[in-house]
Amino acid sequence: MILRCPACNEKVRLADEVAGKKVRCPQCQEVFAANLPEDADHADGVQVEAPRRRRRPDSEERDYDDADDFASERRRSMPGSVIVAVIAVCVMLVMELSLSLLVLLLGNLPPDRLGGIFARMFISGVLGGLVLWGLIVGHRLAWQWGRVLGLLGAILMLLVGIVALTAGPPQNNSLAQFIIAGVSLFVSACLFTIVFALGSRSAKVYFALRCPGCGKFTSSAGDFFFNKAKCKKCGEIW
Repeated sequence: MILRCPACNEKVRLADEVAGKKVRCPQCQEVFAANLPEDADHADGVQVEAPRRRRRPDSEERDYDDADDFASERRRSMPGSVIVAVIAVCVMLVMELSLSLLVLLLGNLPPDRLGGIFARMFISGVLGGLVLWGLIVGHRLAWQWGRVLGLLGAILMLLVGIVALTAGPPQNNSLAQFIIAGVSLFVSACLFTIVFALGSRSAKVYFALRCPGCGKFTSSAGDFFFNKAKCKKCGEIW
């Protein structure tokens, strides 16, 4: 049988056994019911043209008329970009705790300064652990912290490293200055790695930041804890 697509008016050849079922127009990809009208033309022996699945473009402007496709995209396995960010956070946590322990063991600090070191270790461990947990489970708030706080921290540590290297003539620079500069630049590199890794397309898909309505990526929160995201273009919240 031959039907006309209700959207583009193109003739579509179909096998008789698909009558009453939903088919997709090979020309415009419109899905419509293959209801057999009384005046429909028949073409015996014509092979049905396999309905084509809409090919998604590589651009961000995708149409999500299939809810199952969007739901399956939301929770895939952790992409490489997020794995890189998780490794960078782990490296920073281990380095921070190791340096703090070295200071406690070798620094011969007075008792009034020990409390500050322990407080720093506790805060670093709690905040770093929360961000690490959020990245692993795909929580949007961890993504936001990694991007915003990571960028600010990366710039700050980069400036600290530059100041430590240029604090005086090279012959007057002490070993402590070089250690401070090296640690600062290393931390800055880790933070920049986190920022760029979380800004990748695959990371945004993993954290479900693509609007199911218009297909645009967003960085706007729909609530305080970023359990919901809000599209800047169409205003949809999911």
